[in-house]
Amino acid sequence: MKYTRTICLTFSSVLLGACVPPSVDVEAERAALRAAADAYHATGEALDAGTFADFYANDGLILPPNEAGVSGRDGAHDFMSIFAAAPGAGVSFSDASVEVAASGDIGYTLADAVIRFEGPDGEPVEDKIRDFHLWKKQDGEWKIAIDIWNSEIPLAAVAATSFSTMTGEDAVIADPQHYTVEFENDKVRIIRIKYGPGEKSVMHTHGPNVAIYLTDITGRMTLPDGTSMDVTAETGDTQWADAEEHLPENLSGDPLEVVLVELKE
Repeated sequence: MKYTRTICLTFSSVLLGACVPPSVDVEAERAALRAAADAYHATGEALDAGTFADFYANDGLILPPNEAGVSGRDGAHDFMSIFAAAPGAGVSFSDASVEVAASGDIGYTLADAVIRFEGPDGEPVEDKIRDFHLWKKQDGEWKIAIDIWNSEIPLAAVAATSFSTMTGEDAVIADPQHYTVEFENDKVRIIRIKYGPGEKSVMHTHGPNVAIYLTDITGRMTLPDGTSMDVTAETGDTQWADAEEHLPENLSGDPLEVVLVELKE
């Protein structure tokens, strides 16, 4: 009987031990996350697109204000490359506040920062932001799952200060949801444009072009200086335009479709 009781007690101890989660050194994880955040800030200030992308999780998201989001490390690389190429581009970060969950595998950082660039008029612009990162452990390392920040630039001026506007980003790169290349050679590029009802793009550029309207159009074009104009066209209309930069919006309750022939010479 005593032997049986001993076996039962031993077995119970094993089960209880199995139910106790392994201890997590939260302070050590917080220090590791702070080190990762400091390294990220140094890389961002250096505008190093390659190393910058390595800080993001495989499925990480960058969600800038008033811009389309990007995902993955390739997206992070392209995002920084575009920003780094902008005239006057720069960023500086303050020390981040850091918190880590009791589980030790998720945490966040929050830092003040200043983004600098040249506006469309060539004048320097500064945007004071609060940069929030949600981090998670991936293969034993801290990686950014979500990167999101605010902007102190008034909404009325957003069209003139978005990253797309700063860099004159091509329509197909800035908004692949609405712009796809049908044909391209060294002389022309043919783009098919499709918008759903009420859909809106981001600021982007086109080369000199001829537009062929495949549907009726009721829309609005916002320009880099923040002004806008309403536009209409009927199915079958054609229109010439010089190189341009704008943010289109479909004001109609119906889809729209346009074929755009851009000239390279």
